[in-house]
Amino acid sequence: MRLHGNARTCLHSRRLIVERVLEQGWTLAQAAEAAGVSVRTVSKWLARFRAEGAEGLADRSSRPARIPHRTPEQRVEVDRSAAPVRDDGRRDRGDAALDRVGGAGPDRAGQAVAA
Repeated sequence: MRLHGNARTCLHSRRLIVERVLEQGWTLAQAAEAAGVSVRTVSKWLARFRAEGAEGLADRSSRPARIPHRTPEQRVEVDRSAAPVRDDGRRDRGDAALDRVGGAGPDRAGQAVAA
């Protein structure tokens, strides 16, 4: 299991938190202090354990299930095609791409996409 870079707990420590509270009678505050996390975090892991069992203690994706205002793929492709390739092979996303379609600046960006 890859642990998130900012995660304070791993699967083992989450199980230990749950065990301490449910089986050993620790308070949420005691378990939080021992694990170096907040009481809210302990409550979250307990709620997940109660709802899903041990599987609830596993890491979850932080990727959103959906993005309601995502830029349409057709527009993204137009934007990519308007950007010239630099000497190092990467695309230049600067005003040069907009200059090719008749002007630079944020007021002309929509026209670059429509072109």
